[in-house]
Amino acid sequence: MKFVSVLSLALFSLVQGHSVILAAFGEAGSPSSVGFLVDSSIARNCSGISPCQQDTTIIRDVEISQNITGLCGRTEIEGNIDVNSNIENAISNNQVAQVQAGTTLTVTIHQVNQDGAGPYTCELFSNSSTTTGQRLAVTNDVPGFNGLSQAKFKAFNVTVQMPTSFTCTDGCFAVEQTD
Repeated sequence: MKFVSVLSLALFSLVQGHSVILAAFGEAGSPSSVGFLVDSSIARNCSGISPCQQDTTIIRDVEISQNITGLCGRTEIEGNIDVNSNIENAISNNQVAQVQAGTTLTVTIHQVNQDGAGPYTCELFSNSSTTTGQRLAVTNDVPGFNGLSQAKFKAFNVTVQMPTSFTCTDGCFAVEQTD
């Protein structure tokens, strides 16, 4: 049975971090996913708010708890991330990476400035209305301490271990479960 599943990748401290999910890669031969509301035309060689942070995802616990945003947060340029419409867009654009239980997912994170660093955590949510996710093991991470490092406008690969059993239906970038 196939499900379109998604993951929410968030900074360890869940504060505003200046990074963007550029891609997620699953099974060999499957398409790659892109972070919701990522704009490929935005410059990636600078760190200022305009233009380089316009599609940076902002995830704040207080905004989620007050229903200002959903679990996937918001961006400066587009506002609240509508999970359902972004999943539909990903499906229609063939941007849904495929994974199986127990495999790994590689996520390319573009660190915009010094406070977009690691460590990152990754949680798997069964759906977008769930407020508690299943913590996944991050086996390769963005360097940093408490979300800070000297790196800026640099891409890093984060490797996430998928659980041995899962079923989910939506989140912050589309991943199709194939087992």
